Amino acid sequence: DKSYADKKIALESKVKQVSGLLRGVAKKEGLPFDQSLIDKPENAVVSLSGQVVAVGDCYEIKNQFESSAIIKITAVDIKEKGFKYESIISNLYRNQLKRKPNDWELFDINSLLDLKPIKVSYSEKGLSLKKLLAQDIKYSHLIDGTIDKGTFNEHYREINFDKYV
Repeated sequence: DKSYADKKIALESKVKQVSGLLRGVAKKEGLPFDQSLIDKPENAVVSLSGQVVAVGDCYEIKNQFESSAIIKITAVDIKEKGFKYESIISNLYRNQLKRKPNDWELFDINSLLDLKPIKVSYSEKGLSLKKLLAQDIKYSHLIDGTIDKGTFNEHYREINFDKYV
């Protein structure tokens, strides 16, 4: 069908034009989101207030007792305006986030933003360390290699050893 082909060409050229414009703005001024999302917009959800939540983003959320949780966004659903996450430090109760009715593992983006999360940036090594330091460690982990010698030497004052070994 000729009209379909014409519309497809017009839309593809519009996408190229807008993505080129966004790349130019990113180089000059910066964007309120990661530049990689220009090529993979399916990895981000935008809230009604204009906040962008993307796959790979990490957020710190403080609860009323001033303890905090760190979560990493693992998937987003644009149609449902939802996300899935991995707990790095888990003091976040799942009932604090509103679930989507069609998918039990999908949470509403607005329920996350209502908790006033702070976007944080950690390397994969930093996230692994945060996860390790947030749990009770058994002394046997020093022997079986769960904690390597370098990590122990650098962070021995921060390690929470299990009191009931």
